[in-house]
Amino acid sequence: MPLYWFLLVVVSLGCGSVPGHEVPASRSLVATMGVLLAWGLLAKVAALITTKQLDDEPAEARTLVRIYERQITILRWAGIVAAAMCLVGFGLAGVIDSLSICQQSMAVRAVLMICPGFLISLLVWWADHQFGVAHQLVESGWRVACREAWASFRLQGAWLVIPLIVLMGLIDLLLWIPGFPLAASGATVAVIALLTVPLGMPWLARRIWKTSDLRGSQYEWLHELTAATGMPALAIRRWDTGYKSCNALVAGFVPGCRVMLLTDRLLQQVPAPQLAMIALHEIAHLRRWHVPMRMAAVLPAWGVVWLVQISLGQFVWAEPLGIASAIAISLAVLHWVSYRTELDADATACWLAVQASATVEGLPTDLPEATRLMAAALDAVTADSPPSRRGTWLHPSVPARQQSLAAC
Repeated sequence: MPLYWFLLVVVSLGCGSVPGHEVPASRSLVATMGVLLAWGLLAKVAALITTKQLDDEPAEARTLVRIYERQITILRWAGIVAAAMCLVGFGLAGVIDSLSICQQSMAVRAVLMICPGFLISLLVWWADHQFGVAHQLVESGWRVACREAWASFRLQGAWLVIPLIVLMGLIDLLLWIPGFPLAASGATVAVIALLTVPLGMPWLARRIWKTSDLRGSQYEWLHELTAATGMPALAIRRWDTGYKSCNALVAGFVPGCRVMLLTDRLLQQVPAPQLAMIALHEIAHLRRWHVPMRMAAVLPAWGVVWLVQISLGQFVWAEPLGIASAIAISLAVLHWVSYRTELDADATACWLAVQASATVEGLPTDLPEATRLMAAALDAVTADSPPSRRGTWLHPSVPARQQSLAAC
């Protein structure tokens, strides 16, 4: 759910620039708590109604569960709007900005701004978790709930929230240095971001997600594969998800500071030839510099903020309109670039497989065979998860990727 967390974070932080009326802190907090409780209650009511319907009409279980999942999804996404209403409509953003600690720390301000959206997401998740407990799909107990909540956050939102807070914390530390020029704060943010993203993300990825060393013959074979494709120094880690996820990713793009994560389920259930194609897809992202391309794709969109502010002059809504325009353009550009880099990585992985087949066993020796194996690998990693076959914000659908491979 990367798009959900991206919008939650960007919209929450952007609400700090929206002009609003002053609201007493007590009234703002009470209204915000009311919205949070109402959202949790709506999710709980949806779960209870579905439970009763399942008891009354067990034959319609699949349809009822599908409707329930749609309701929970709507509540989760609408929670972003509710969080914005709390921050702007109820004046919570102004209350947060008035705190002395928020005037001294970007990190603390960001955490407090994200809190309403995060708490709404947590309450909806809790109601959904209790629905699973009621139907014996998951274990009961608060320890289990805490563990599952943390595991869900690590898989979905931690990739964005934690690096953002760490980045702002580093900026705070620099700005607290006596004598540090405040005029250089903008340049400081840019420099720290440019250093943190390529160099710090691989280190953070190993700690945000639960990872471990990959050992044995499987590691030796994968290391042989990376060496044959020009990536001998690429770190390979096992991503422990409790066998819930069948996925792979790479973090970082600077040589010597790159890591490839392969989930436990992927390593266990996908045959070696298809696993090689998935790994080669990730290596292709590095070989073709897709990560910095995606980062660079966002930069022009945020130039819109400056252009809109210059065009509108002293208009009170200039900054919010600029941020809203930048968000919309960022989403569109990232979508376009991501789709094309994913298709390019599939095609490049097939070429790499043919090239590496001279030294690595089990790889296809010609391009048609490689494209068929890549298409089969996409089926293998999504076999147990029909939703993952559909297109998302950053990934084309599996049928679209297979159709593109057939044209290679």
